[in-house]
Amino acid sequence: MMKNNQLVSNRSHYKGHEQFTVKVKDQMHWSVLHRQGVHTSFLSGVEGLILQQIVDPELNLSLYGGYPEALRKVAWFSPLDETPEYGIVTLASAYDDRFKKIGHRDVLGALMHLGIERDQVGDILVNDHAITVFATETMAEYICTHVPMIGRVPVHFEPTDQIPENTAGYKMIRVNCASLRLDAVVAQLGHCSRKEAMHKIHQGDVKLNEIVLAENDQLCHNDFVSIRRYGKYQFVDVEATTKKDRLILLFKQFL
Repeated sequence: MMKNNQLVSNRSHYKGHEQFTVKVKDQMHWSVLHRQGVHTSFLSGVEGLILQQIVDPELNLSLYGGYPEALRKVAWFSPLDETPEYGIVTLASAYDDRFKKIGHRDVLGALMHLGIERDQVGDILVNDHAITVFATETMAEYICTHVPMIGRVPVHFEPTDQIPENTAGYKMIRVNCASLRLDAVVAQLGHCSRKEAMHKIHQGDVKLNEIVLAENDQLCHNDFVSIRRYGKYQFVDVEATTKKDRLILLFKQFL
């Protein structure tokens, strides 16, 4: 495999995330100034990467999303050597799937419809007959009392200490690409030609690190790629090079 530093370009992960960067730097400054630990709300995978790049060297940083494989995580930073306090509540509800199968999009849509900000909710796990939502302490009670239905299916969320089995929200896939150019990667992930991939990029169907691109770009280590109707992926590594100098790329495909 290639070393990580071979996959890092001059393009920063936080291009387009300047507002988040300013906000989290203010939180870190407060933590250093007052010598107190502080936690963020839920961060996306990209925001977690940004924070690790810019964290103040005086602070201890840890990230946790309620279970080990979480994508969305709360960050805790403190100038002291103390136990992190993430402020995460795990909520669970059973549901009857005989009439309708509830998916991740249904649950997220129901929460957003109530005006709940995305950073107040972490990962959403939907298994057979059960839904698990990771939420901030400030939002957990509101969800329990204001979400009686999802897609016309009755639900009743309550705090729980139980995490469902098989919680990995992704699977590992390998794709054979000519290069790390985004159009080449999108062509393979989206099962289309490079010309069609460029069309997807130009019409805003592709996001790189949660930002819609107007032009082509180069993929870097840990980059997130989202393709409308084809899902979300994270680039992990170049696993091998073929005899024809094509690249075997390893991705996480989020389920």
